Amino acid sequence: MKKVFLMILPILMLFMPTVVNASTNFNTSISVSSSDIKLDKEFSISINLSNLSSSGLASGQYYISYDKSKMSYLGYSVGQNKPDADYSVNDNNGNIVVLYVDNTAGENTLKNGLFATLKFKAIKEGTGSINLSGEGFATITDSIIDLSTNTASKSITITKEVVVPPAQEENKNNNNNNNTNNNNNSNNTTNKTENKKEEVKNEESKLSNDALLKKLQIEGLELNFSSDKTDYKISVPYETTKLNISYETSHDKAIVELNNKPLQVGNNEITIKVIAEDKTEKIYKITVTRNEEIPVIDLDDDEKNDGEIEEQDNAKSKENNTTKIIVCSIVIILVFGLGGYALYITIKKKKDEKNNIEIEK
Repeated sequence: MKKVFLMILPILMLFMPTVVNASTNFNTSISVSSSDIKLDKEFSISINLSNLSSSGLASGQYYISYDKSKMSYLGYSVGQNKPDADYSVNDNNGNIVVLYVDNTAGENTLKNGLFATLKFKAIKEGTGSINLSGEGFATITDSIIDLSTNTASKSITITKEVVVPPAQEENKNNNNNNNTNNNNNSNNTTNKTENKKEEVKNEESKLSNDALLKKLQIEGLELNFSSDKTDYKISVPYETTKLNISYETSHDKAIVELNNKPLQVGNNEITIKVIAEDKTEKIYKITVTRNEEIPVIDLDDDEKNDGEIEEQDNAKSKENNTTKIIVCSIVIILVFGLGGYALYITIKKKKDEKNNIEIEK
């Protein structure tokens, strides 16, 4: 029962008008991996817990909003890896929800320390912000910690990396007494210049391993895309024979190989391979089920066929009636003919008998 309570608690928190403070001293804070964030470089945000009671936290969730015009979300890592516990992190257009549930109902509660780390990439110069707020947490005693006041915010300033030009060789002093010192200074400056050039060359030679997509869309369909999610399943009607797919890579030098073949009835697999600048590969897969054709009954054709059948029946009826009339006519003619012939024979016979009587007289 306790396990079920902990799993549904984050949902119930949305509808609870009041909460019970289990620990008024409980704090949440966020920290940035670096104070000097450069354009096109990755950085991370850590969510930290402090002043927890000894029972720890068994479930709850945080909301993190970020300036999507200045940074893009890449993924996350858990701070306290607990067996039989679920971390769920979803990014929805600049709003991230981090959910933690202890499936053992108390054996894997979170303690003070790192809760989770979110990874980002700086995509535009300027200043943006990352804001955190909490929904609510449950302790092992089933009490609820109010996180409505546990908010935190960080300002992120992104600058373009500037290559420092080599320092100019120091002017030599013509004073004969300082020739030796000047020569030594010149050598040191030359060495520093060469080292700086080597550092710049090494930095330029580094190739990006970013093989992520930051946008993937299919015209007319809802995909619920996330950069760190690589497998998707969708269903389309029979009339759909090919998908209209659009995408955008996280790094501008990454290339994409799209296998968008025509759809057959049943299951089809479409792959999107992203190849980073350093040849790192990541494959996004879309399993598309194209439904079978649904037969359409044309009522007009049925009515037309019924009409043709009725016409054929009428024609046959007329033909039968004509035949009957002809047969009746022939019968009538035969009857009258035979009757007339019989009358003729009778009259002739009587006439012959009359003539014979007269002759005998």
